[in-house]
Amino acid sequence: AWVMLVITVVAAGTFFGLTLLTKAVTGTEQLVNYHHQIAVLLVTAGVTALLGEPVLGYLDLTVLGLGTVLAFGRLGCLLAGCCHGRPHRWGMRYGDRPGFDPRFAGARLFPAQLAEAALCAGVVCGGVVMVLNGAPVLAWYLIVYGAGRFILEFFRGDARAHKGGFSEAQWTAL
Repeated sequence: AWVMLVITVVAAGTFFGLTLLTKAVTGTEQLVNYHHQIAVLLVTAGVTALLGEPVLGYLDLTVLGLGTVLAFGRLGCLLAGCCHGRPHRWGMRYGDRPGFDPRFAGARLFPAQLAEAALCAGVVCGGVVMVLNGAPVLAWYLIVYGAGRFILEFFRGDARAHKGGFSEAQWTAL
């Protein structure tokens, strides 16, 4: 339990530290899910190795925590209107609000945030069953979440950079 407490505190510190560092370097606050997940996993691996604990076992638990936080985070995105989908025949409508692309104000937008929340919840639930049966979870999480995120990126409508026809998240998922 004490190792998970240390990992939780270090993971939260990594999340906030990366956010502050990004803002200091770029001048804007940016929360990029994959950047934070990678940073938390790397720091977790380092901390557990320094503590002499089994790294992969704690990474299994950490990804389940990350997936849970992301599932709830995407519900927040759904309510805030960030990370939204493309115009669609059904979905969420957002009014004119600060920071929201005025082209989409009032349009129905595919609920990409809700789809990703459901993806994360499913991956985490499957991962919990795997952990309870003694199976490793890290590869499961990375492959299943990555494949789902790759597909969901095609439905995203918020402004994001693309190279070679794919978004940064799709390249990371690959």
